Amino acid sequence: MYKMNRKLLNRVLMPFCAAVLLMLCAQGAELRAQSNQELREEFHHTYPLTSTGRVSLENINGSVSISVWDRDEVRVDAIKRAYRQERLNEAHIEINADADSVHIKTEYPDEDFNFYGGSDSRRYENPAIVEYQLTVPRRSRIDSVELINGALTIDGVQGDVRASSINGGVQAHRLGGEVRLSTINGGLTATFDPLSDETRTITLSSVNGGVTIIVPSNANATVKASTVHGGITNDFGLPVRHGEYVGHSLLGQLGTGGGVRIRLEDVNGGISIRHAQDGHPLSQATNLLPAQTGGENSEDAESIAQDVAREVDEEMARVKVKVKPRVVVQGDTEEQRAARREQIERERERVRERAERQSERAREQRERQLEQQRAQIERQRELQRAQVERQREQQQTQLEQQREAQQRQREEIARQREIQRETLRQTQEEIARHREEIARAVREAALAGVRVNTVGDTRRVERETRSFAVSGTPRVSAETFDGSITVTGWDQQNISVTAVKRASTDEQLQGIKWRAEQRGSEIAIVADFDNAYARRIGSMNLINASTNLEISVPRNTTLHLNSRDGRVHVEGVSGSLDLRTGDGSIDVRDGHGQLIVNTGDGRVRIVNFDGDVDARTGDGGITLLGRFASLKAWTGDGSISLALPQGTNAVLETNSESVADEGLNAVQESSAGRVKRWRVGSGGRVFTLHTGDGRIVFRRAEDFADTVQ
Repeated sequence: MYKMNRKLLNRVLMPFCAAVLLMLCAQGAELRAQSNQELREEFHHTYPLTSTGRVSLENINGSVSISVWDRDEVRVDAIKRAYRQERLNEAHIEINADADSVHIKTEYPDEDFNFYGGSDSRRYENPAIVEYQLTVPRRSRIDSVELINGALTIDGVQGDVRASSINGGVQAHRLGGEVRLSTINGGLTATFDPLSDETRTITLSSVNGGVTIIVPSNANATVKASTVHGGITNDFGLPVRHGEYVGHSLLGQLGTGGGVRIRLEDVNGGISIRHAQDGHPLSQATNLLPAQTGGENSEDAESIAQDVAREVDEEMARVKVKVKPRVVVQGDTEEQRAARREQIERERERVRERAERQSERAREQRERQLEQQRAQIERQRELQRAQVERQREQQQTQLEQQREAQQRQREEIARQREIQRETLRQTQEEIARHREEIARAVREAALAGVRVNTVGDTRRVERETRSFAVSGTPRVSAETFDGSITVTGWDQQNISVTAVKRASTDEQLQGIKWRAEQRGSEIAIVADFDNAYARRIGSMNLINASTNLEISVPRNTTLHLNSRDGRVHVEGVSGSLDLRTGDGSIDVRDGHGQLIVNTGDGRVRIVNFDGDVDARTGDGGITLLGRFASLKAWTGDGSISLALPQGTNAVLETNSESVADEGLNAVQESSAGRVKRWRVGSGGRVFTLHTGDGRIVFRRAEDFADTVQ
């Protein structure tokens, strides 16, 4: 409940009444004055200043306008106006300038001013008016602008701004840094378009005048607004809390919030929060006001008044040491002056009585409410806590949805980049492998004194096929001295083996020896080369031959495959699989069971495999997609990409400096140096992913499956 005491009212209203009296008398003097020609004097100077230097100004009587340019200097344009040359001469413009700061001040010989109205002759005694137009570097800081009587306009300053006016409106446009603007008697309007997401605070306050702020339609900011005797309106649909007797408050988030904090305060004026007519979609607004409890509104309203009163006191204290305004209106009779004093006193008394009545009614009603609420307070607290929790959850859900949408967009971009990198890497590997084969053939031919055509294919090729009937779960071992091994699962209970022999000469083709032997359900396949057919250069045997093994087996088969340098490919086979190659790549698809793969420097790709996996490579990349019972993946400097299906519960242990979660939503549980642990789902089995200097990426299988076809 709102409590307004006499001391607080006096602190807010006394400066207001004094300012109103000053303005009324000044206006009366102007109406009684007759039009006479003013004297003018102009001042134009430019001062060097660093691009982020500081600018300050003190002016007692006259408007100030500040704009920006892209020069490292400050231009000061001023116009002095008065009715007497003596008054014009006594107003001095003092400027203290160096490379880092420029301070401008209007000095008068006597700061105990007399502002005269009435006859023309008395008006000549008024002090000079000084109006300023400043042009400053765009990124400079406005340390302080302090005006007594005059309007203030600031446009385009990107550094911090602090400015105030006692009697005059304030207009601000396109400010970029920390902003603090205040006025006592006058309106305040500030436009922030654009509004960057950099962390900063914007504070706008007024005692007797409206406050209006205009932000982009798609702004990201946190806004807090509060008034004592004035309404609050906004274009974003945020709710406004009304006090029981006085006071209004608003607290909300626009868009994602970001780092911008906006605070708006007013005592006897309204606050308006508007969006620019920029055609952008309107930011989503989130109410952050806490759940309402008894007495909370009153405490907020009193706090508002105290805050604004404190700011008024600070502003008045700063200007009291600079000027002591005193108004003398000539031509009035003693009776008229006495009548005005009596009228002012009556107005003050009415204000005091009205405030005391409101305070007394509020106190009595509060006492009645407390009597009614004591019996229900515990139950209400529980309901309020539950409501606060629901609101917090709803707000968190909204924020998470916004973040997820942004994250999905970033993940899609990263995924496309990863696909491009993987495709480029595979292409480079194939090109390097092809170049190595050509270089090897050229070296052998050069040693033999033979010219080799590296464009056309001069190799000899022979194919041989054998078949074996088997029963149960067969065991197949295959080994080749050089060449690829391809194994495909089928729905037949026999094994087909095709050996594709290639050599550069007929003699070396004869040196290729291969055999396939059966012992029950065990098939042993070996392709070797007889060095007697090798070309000898000195003590070296030069071999330009290879054997590719193409094997079809029942879908449930135990495999042991070994190629010295060729590629190993297994598809559609389940069981115990042991696959090894010197430097070739290893591909496994569509199977389940126990899988061990090992390659010197080739890449490893395991897709749609369910069961236990142990994958190792020297420096190649590893791609993993499946439902794994256990998983160990090791590479020297290659990257590791892991895709798990929805519903997986596991713990991922990584040792890479670069770990990216692109949709799996893993939660980091612990960290010890490079080693980190991430929980997927409810956790459980530990999957180990280790790489020397490579990158580790987590993905959902549903998002990643189409990239590994």
